[in-house]
Amino acid sequence: MNDNIAVCDSPRARIIRTVRSWIQDGKLRPGDVIPTELALCERLDMSRGTVRAALAELTDLGLLVAKKGCRRIVATPAQPISATMRRTIVLISGLEEPVGDWQETTGRLHAIEGSALRAIQSEDYYGLSVKPDALGENELADLCNDHPAGVLIPDPYATRLAAIGVAKMFSKNGIPVVFNADGGNVDEFDRVVSDQRSSTA
Repeated sequence: MNDNIAVCDSPRARIIRTVRSWIQDGKLRPGDVIPTELALCERLDMSRGTVRAALAELTDLGLLVAKKGCRRIVATPAQPISATMRRTIVLISGLEEPVGDWQETTGRLHAIEGSALRAIQSEDYYGLSVKPDALGENELADLCNDHPAGVLIPDPYATRLAAIGVAKMFSKNGIPVVFNADGGNVDEFDRVVSDQRSSTA
């Protein structure tokens, strides 16, 4: 893990990340029944209320499906419509300048988005920078239905209230969403936060 990145760690967020990792690693496959709340409480050393809240969020996000008897199964995710979308990470941008102008700008927010795009490309993925405010009524929904490999929402867009709605739309379709931000509104999502402002490295 990069020493300059810290992952937020509330108990509920840890449960959500753990169950997501079980799904992503294939320990839980689509259609599998997940362990009971009690079994998860014991396994993860968490209270039942916290486990229940995390499972409810995972269900709201579309990763789990509630069945009769209070059991949940792993949802079957939609598949990307093309091989290109399977290798595309969408960066939800809040910056006004075109991407081409970022190289001449030295601001912190430009550096975050520019670095994110370079990191995406270095892993042999495509980076697609999207400005949600500039899209037509159905274009963001169409992009979500195209099922990209993932979505990254950095500052300054991440701090907008609309970002949560955008994130939930993608997440409900089984698309991983990561925020480069911190705060109560984004604690149900994976996030990375720079610790450059803190006194520790």
